[in-house]
Amino acid sequence: MNIIRTASAITAPVARAKYIIILCLVAALALPAGAQRRKAAKSKAKPSLETLFDNADQALVMYDTDALSETIDEIADRLDSSRKPSAADTERLRQLRNRQLALGNMLGRVQQLVIVDSATVSLDSMLTRYALSADAGTLRADTGLVSFTPAGDREVFFTQRDDDGLLHIMAADIPDNGVPEKARQLKLFDDPDVQTAWPFLMADGTTLYFASDADSDGALGGWDIYMTRRDETGNFLEPTNIGMPYNSTGDDMMLVVDEYAGLGYWATDRNAGDGDVTVFTFIPAFDARVNYSADRPDISDLAYITSVKATWPEGFDARAVLDKAARARQAHSAAPAKGSGFVLSLGDGRVCTDPSQLRSPQAKALADSYIQQTKALADAESRLAQLRAQYGSDKSVAGQIRSLEQQLPALRTRVKAAANDIIKAEKGR
Repeated sequence: MNIIRTASAITAPVARAKYIIILCLVAALALPAGAQRRKAAKSKAKPSLETLFDNADQALVMYDTDALSETIDEIADRLDSSRKPSAADTERLRQLRNRQLALGNMLGRVQQLVIVDSATVSLDSMLTRYALSADAGTLRADTGLVSFTPAGDREVFFTQRDDDGLLHIMAADIPDNGVPEKARQLKLFDDPDVQTAWPFLMADGTTLYFASDADSDGALGGWDIYMTRRDETGNFLEPTNIGMPYNSTGDDMMLVVDEYAGLGYWATDRNAGDGDVTVFTFIPAFDARVNYSADRPDISDLAYITSVKATWPEGFDARAVLDKAARARQAHSAAPAKGSGFVLSLGDGRVCTDPSQLRSPQAKALADSYIQQTKALADAESRLAQLRAQYGSDKSVAGQIRSLEQQLPALRTRVKAAANDIIKAEKGR
């Protein structure tokens, strides 16, 4: 018994020692796991408010409505829980909600468009991608800003900076003497700080397309394209945002429709590098607007225009459309074509670009006179455009402008008479 008690007395301290050692080992092993848990908890910390705003902007650019809604809700909760949210953050949230509303509305009515072509160019050379019939008007880039003169040269629309550097569309009537009257600013929005630019007036003389940076419930951000109409008093009605696919979260501008060639154009920087724009060429829908179904799984791609060919109907031939438009532009251009300077629509679907294409010997003999008359008209119109541009800084050219303006009606009459003579000879009359 004494031996047993002695053995127990010895083993008890040993067991306790082993137990303590085990506890120490467990604690030591647990330290890295605890550190990992603390690190994981730290990594799951709430993102900063700035990060949330960045995430919302990215969701907006990608047309991800679900992510945008979740992020806006998180931003709102964060600001509500803040003791004193900044006015700047509150304003950013307001703008985000406006754009969220605009995105949802626009994705619900994306217009069906056949986009024939696209080209990415620098903003400065944007107009090189706009092929416009003379009968549709004339686009010019003056000191980096685009101006538009409708056919007939009776008025001009251009963009001008005010004393604060803001852009506004101006208009001026051009009377019979050819000297533009005093320009007036078009009042398109009630807010005087809203900028407007890139004007284009349709051939109906009523419908005006332009771009604006207006911050409204219908704007996605950046510059959007708007449409308005002129009433019987000459004033323009409240503008309407024309929606997608024309507009995006980037800058969208300079919508032009050539009704004679059957093509339209607009520019956007949504998928272009800094200082560049993509110019889309499309077939205008002259009838009632037809929209894609909002339930289409690819509606965001169609709105963003991730693929031009995705807009083509089955069997669509883009090259044939562009060629046909080119022939139509030649038939509706006051300036002669390069080469012989001979462009004439015969009224039966044929457009002759060279006298050799005429069948009648008499018609061919009359071609030289037509070429001379069209060249004289083109030279006069070109010179007149130069003088009008010069007039802003040199009022002494007013007499030359009036003289050329008085010559134009007779020059146009001669061109028309020469064309009619050729058409009659070609038809055997």
